[in-house]
Amino acid sequence: MKNTKTTKVTIDSSIKADYYDLWGLLSLTHRAINKARERELMKCGVTVEQASILHIIFVLDHKPTATELSRYLIREPHSVCQTANKMVTLGLLKKIRDSKRRNIYRFSLSDKGLASFRCSRNRESIESIISELSKKDSQELISYLHTLLDAATERIGIDRLPLPSAQLEGEL
Repeated sequence: MKNTKTTKVTIDSSIKADYYDLWGLLSLTHRAINKARERELMKCGVTVEQASILHIIFVLDHKPTATELSRYLIREPHSVCQTANKMVTLGLLKKIRDSKRRNIYRFSLSDKGLASFRCSRNRESIESIISELSKKDSQELISYLHTLLDAATERIGIDRLPLPSAQLEGEL
């Protein structure tokens, strides 16, 4: 009879505690930076998620669907669709029926959305917090975060799209 027992990697309990503590620190850091960004974006009249959608739509060379936006943001398509539809109601986005597939809608920036996007380009909160790291530390952190992000997306089985760089925004 063939041995079908799978080998399970055992992790020392102190290492497990370290992993949990690291995860907690990552979560708290994200929440604190996000809170600073939320406060900064209040004057633009948009949330952090809305500012992210405005950024993605601005830098893409086409009008994305809610499903495409969800792949950039690692969010459920229905959640992004709900946010995008609210942004249409607020006058930040325009919703356009796809010319080839009539049941698909695409999104583009309205004039109000472009103005909110321009306002959201003031990223002083992000810059002042992240500038606490040296250039070398910042580059190392980017590498570590990509490693963790790749492992997480593989674990949950999603095919994410990389966020478009702010460098693509150019000068407005």
